[in-house]
Amino acid sequence: MNALVQRLLRYRLSLMIVLAPLVAILIMGSYVFFMVSTETQTSISDIQSAYHYGFDIQAKNEILTAKSIANYYYQQEQKGLLTHQVAQKLAADDIRNLRYGENGYFFVDDTSGNNVVDLGTAQEGHNRLNAQDANGKYFIQEIIKNGSDPQGGYTDYSFPKPNDPNGPSYTKRSYSLLFEPWNWVIGTGNYFDDINQAMSGPISRLNAAVVKSYRTVGIISFLVLLISVFIAWLMNRRIQRDLQVCVKQAESLAEGDLKDLSLTAKGEFEGLSHSIDETRQALAKTIMDISDAAFQVSSSSEEMHASSSQSAQANNQIAASIMGVSDTIQTQLTLIQEIADQMRDVAQDTEFASTEAVSMSNQASESQKTAEQGSNIIQKTVQQMQVIRESVDSTAQVIRVLGERSQAIGEINNTISGISEQTNLLALNAAIEAARAGEHGRGFSVVAEEVRKLADQSRSAASKIAEIILEIQEKAQQAVVTMQTSTQEVSRGVVDAEESGKAFYGIAQQVQTISNIVKRVKESLDRAGGSAHRVAQSTQDMLHQNELIADESQSISAAVQQQTASSQEMANISESLATMSMTLMSKVKEFSL
Repeated sequence: MNALVQRLLRYRLSLMIVLAPLVAILIMGSYVFFMVSTETQTSISDIQSAYHYGFDIQAKNEILTAKSIANYYYQQEQKGLLTHQVAQKLAADDIRNLRYGENGYFFVDDTSGNNVVDLGTAQEGHNRLNAQDANGKYFIQEIIKNGSDPQGGYTDYSFPKPNDPNGPSYTKRSYSLLFEPWNWVIGTGNYFDDINQAMSGPISRLNAAVVKSYRTVGIISFLVLLISVFIAWLMNRRIQRDLQVCVKQAESLAEGDLKDLSLTAKGEFEGLSHSIDETRQALAKTIMDISDAAFQVSSSSEEMHASSSQSAQANNQIAASIMGVSDTIQTQLTLIQEIADQMRDVAQDTEFASTEAVSMSNQASESQKTAEQGSNIIQKTVQQMQVIRESVDSTAQVIRVLGERSQAIGEINNTISGISEQTNLLALNAAIEAARAGEHGRGFSVVAEEVRKLADQSRSAASKIAEIILEIQEKAQQAVVTMQTSTQEVSRGVVDAEESGKAFYGIAQQVQTISNIVKRVKESLDRAGGSAHRVAQSTQDMLHQNELIADESQSISAAVQQQTASSQEMANISESLATMSMTLMSKVKEFSL
């Protein structure tokens, strides 16, 4: 039964030790996966916003370039160098041939809806004010309306791609701007699927990095779990080994086996094991003393019994004389009764000593339970330390991700800043060249002014990137919160360690209780010795009464009177002592020394 209980206890401790780090790893892993998933979605949204914004800015800048071409020919018209029709035709040809990117082109409609430029298709020269897209939207009217705004405007609609005019329509976003001198609305745009294709590369790389992060976190968590299980197995093995030693020592005491087992626990159970062994030694010494005393009593009772047998023969010869002194013998019987009472006290004290031994065994069991509580608290401390380690690992991972994003955005910001500086330099050079060209460079001066505006817009983009960097700083603050959580886990670990110290202090108190019980056993044996002393005193009183009998019995010699008294005394005492010595010896034999 004890073996079964110990086996169940061992498996329960092992299961608790393994489950604690496993649950902690699952919780922390779920938290990390949630945070990484959230950050990934945020990053994808940022990439999409950045690409859409970039395409919008590109379309607007390209329109400004096309507008500067129209303005150049308008200036030529104003100077009388070109007629109105020629100036518009040259401007339309240049805008028609103007390209950017892979598929970027321009279209021009006047405010009445007459198409001026559309890649040289049949639409040119026709009015398309009431043209509708696949969804029934009057997109030309929207383009003219939004382009008439002083800052221009954006229009979303569906339109076939230029390489497949009769094919399906795709969602397109165009920017248009009015050139007031000729009432031209110049426009260009980008297809959303082209934008999505352009940003599919960064998003794919981001998703690949996230998958790699998931894989890395999973591997690390698995390794940490293996290490935790191995450490838990080692600790459980050591605790079970030391606990088995203490249990074996306590079982030996409970079974009455006081032999030296030569077993001593190590580590936290060393003090308990040493105290149990000292208790065994003290109890063994006490039992040996009792055994010696019982043997001596048994020998004396045999001698007394032999003496009483010899006296019995003499008593048959002097029976008549003894009848005359019956009163004195009655007094002697009273004294003998007192001796019997004293011997009963001895028996009660011996029984009390046995009861105290049982109590001592119970206290040893309580000590074992207290030790188990201390072991559980230690395991809790180990679990808290593991939670701290995983929390720190999670914080490090978040900080690394934020660092990578900050570095990537920093590179983008540097690129934009470089482009802005180069654009300013080009604008300055263009202005210088325009000044040198004089009147002929006036149109080029307009282009330089537009380039300078482009540089200003680049600086505005850099400002938005700074906002993204601010967001990254907020993520870093989340990392600080994670570190604070780790600090709280450390505090709880310290509290558990203090509880462990209290539990082992309770073990020391239990051991002290066992020591006190042993002392009480010794006191009980001392009282038994006192009772034996009183028996001897009563015997002396009986001898005194026998002397009175000798004085009263003048017809009997003093030697016969003493022999008669001695025979009666020895008969009773030897019988009582023999019975008690046999009982005591049987109790002593229950212990193995």
